[in-house]
Amino acid sequence: MKFIRRKRNMILHMIMAFLGGGTAIYSIMMRGNFGQAQTANLTELVAHIVLGESWYNVFCRIIAFILFMSGLAITHSMKEKVRSQKIEIICWGVEAACIFIAGAIPKTIDNIEALWPVFFMTGFQWGVFSGADGFNCSTIFCSNNCRQALYGWMDFARTKKHRSFSQGRFYTLTVISFYFGAFYAGYMNRLIGIESIRMEIVPVVFALLIWFLSGSLKREEHEPFTEGPQNLRRGSDEL
Repeated sequence: MKFIRRKRNMILHMIMAFLGGGTAIYSIMMRGNFGQAQTANLTELVAHIVLGESWYNVFCRIIAFILFMSGLAITHSMKEKVRSQKIEIICWGVEAACIFIAGAIPKTIDNIEALWPVFFMTGFQWGVFSGADGFNCSTIFCSNNCRQALYGWMDFARTKKHRSFSQGRFYTLTVISFYFGAFYAGYMNRLIGIESIRMEIVPVVFALLIWFLSGSLKREEHEPFTEGPQNLRRGSDEL
């Protein structure tokens, strides 16, 4: 129990990375699109405009972009007025609602439309869980996390500094958690099919359990993690 209380933020971060990997593999395997990042979405939007193939797809991708950015905007605004522990609870409520909405969407619906709940929930998740232990780190995609893990281990091999070791370990564990989540969801996808995203409620429930076991109901409010130079050790969250 003491370990959970001491490592609360780290554990929750890894659980959310696990969830991020799960929604990623669901989006790719079941809907043929990476439904939690805007690089691919906006690039394909531009391609549709240039080729003039489908203005309806352009519209759908604009909505996806708006939903993703709305999740980020809402969480950014909430941080000024709501305690961080309560924002976490709200985030899991949003995640649970979006998971069940996505699971109820028939396979016949256009893939981008079907991923609208995923775009919103992952934007919301990124806004709330954007780092831990002083590291700015995404829980919804991994490109930069792989880079930061590599740099941490390279710097540690050269300097033997504890800070570099901590960086390498933190980002490596995040990447591992993400892809464990992907393996879990991939198996569920093969077993259940299009409704398998509902199984992502398992890490949400587990995160809630850790939240309660860590004494979050009684915790004094600490200075929340903020994305800025005062807490940022290495890198950004760009895909």
